[in-house]
Amino acid sequence: MPEPKIFIMDSRGRGSAMVDALRAVSEDLGIGADIQFSGRKETRLPRDFDTYILHLSDLHIPDFYELTDSQPWSRFLGLCGGAGYVYAGLADRFDEINFSLGDDEYVDILKNAQANWKRKKEE
Repeated sequence: MPEPKIFIMDSRGRGSAMVDALRAVSEDLGIGADIQFSGRKETRLPRDFDTYILHLSDLHIPDFYELTDSQPWSRFLGLCGGAGYVYAGLADRFDEINFSLGDDEYVDILKNAQANWKRKKEE
């Protein structure tokens, strides 16, 4: 059965812990999700995911802009370390940047991915 897809890209080491946490919450909620992870910078992000969690320093900006233009149904969450400056044009492409990661946020990520998947399926 098809299910919402979540892609995480984080070469800074937090990504694998996010995958484990999302899978645990997914199981607890009974929301199936295809969760994929890359621990390295990708010059071309995979297409057709409902939610992307991306470390800002790993982005290949032209590909990211192309992706956000071609997938308006997807939700884009940005991770960045410290209090670094984020270029306004880039920040505008994300639904949220530097969000905290606790159980409530994982529930929100999964429920939004599921809603995006359903919306995309109806189009």
